[in-house]
Amino acid sequence: MIGSDHNEIRFETRGGVEQITRPYHEGLAAQKLGKQWGFIDETGHLAIKRKFDYCHDFCNGLAAVQMGGKWTFIDTKGALLLEPRFDDAKSFQGEFAEVKLGDEWRRLSRKGELGEAISTSAQSGGRTLADNVPLVTAPTKNAIEADVLEWYWLGYRIFFALIFAGCWIFCIASYGFLFGVGLGWLPSASAAPRRSRGVVWPSIAPALSFPPERTLLLV
Repeated sequence: MIGSDHNEIRFETRGGVEQITRPYHEGLAAQKLGKQWGFIDETGHLAIKRKFDYCHDFCNGLAAVQMGGKWTFIDTKGALLLEPRFDDAKSFQGEFAEVKLGDEWRRLSRKGELGEAISTSAQSGGRTLADNVPLVTAPTKNAIEADVLEWYWLGYRIFFALIFAGCWIFCIASYGFLFGVGLGWLPSASAAPRRSRGVVWPSIAPALSFPPERTLLLV
């Protein structure tokens, strides 16, 4: 009952009866023998008698236990916080635990005092810390298209400028400075759009809903 056994769920048979021992929490481990749950200490001795239908592990000095179909809490000595009355219960987190009465989940203090209802949905299981996290929605299709368009047109303009400048430099180098500067812009202006709208620079007009004036440049 020492070493790694403290952190493992163990399944054993004692006298033909199944025994289940869960990992230790706060010095005690929940253990089931037959149909009843109890708690053993770190030496393996029974610390809290097996008399529960089910139980949670100890957390903040208290453990939720089920007796006769109802839930309550016990301390590390086995003393009941309240008589079993809840339809369900969660472990204590700090000074409060969540308990269910009928269709309502309510907060229970360590003194056994009930707070106001925090949920009336039987399916929600009460509020959790996730309820306080702001909802983050996925980007819409329009938002994604807008981002893609922004980067696409930035690349398109850069590519257009590079081709235009390259053609102009080629004309100057091939035909002289005066002719290249004077007439080089004609082939440059012709080559850049052709290369930039689908020949080299890909067209994404079929994939996205471009504004009409932009779609005309790409098809």
